[in-house]
Amino acid sequence: MSATHSTAGTLLATLVLLAGCTTKTAVFPDRTPEQVWTVMVAAARFPDYSDWTIMSNDVWIDGNYDRLEIHRRLKRDYHQPQLEPVRQVETYDLQFVLERTEPPAITGTVRNTVIPVKGAAQLDLYFEQVRALLSPTAIEPSMPESPIGVGADPDPLVDLPDPEPEPDPEPLSGDAS
Repeated sequence: MSATHSTAGTLLATLVLLAGCTTKTAVFPDRTPEQVWTVMVAAARFPDYSDWTIMSNDVWIDGNYDRLEIHRRLKRDYHQPQLEPVRQVETYDLQFVLERTEPPAITGTVRNTVIPVKGAAQLDLYFEQVRALLSPTAIEPSMPESPIGVGADPDPLVDLPDPEPEPDPEPLSGDAS
């Protein structure tokens, strides 16, 4: 075997290993596993991409094992200066498992063969969306400013006293002069 074949074989083996599954874990302190699971499902069903269009987003939920499987296809037109736009289409098979530990954690895995940096970016994006949904501003709606002024009760459902009943009208006399 020549040195060229040996080098090519080593390079090919290295590329196959580098393009394998990508796995990351994120921890969510100060949250219960139930809160994290609810937000995991929401982030899987309603992904938010600023620079990609979602072509398909198939989500399989396994509540018995706290596992989500996502098959997602994305596309975009990538523009570079002085070049024609290039249509990019990406497919990701993602798995997320809730670890019911203290604090709870999510382990995400890109299950199809992609460039590791792209796979890691998909996992990071999912974890960012989960964190955003778990943030206090996402959970607790902000109080509206009082239309009355400072110190006014912001609750529009305040119990008001019952109005006084109106007296019965006096009967009309049959004498109209």
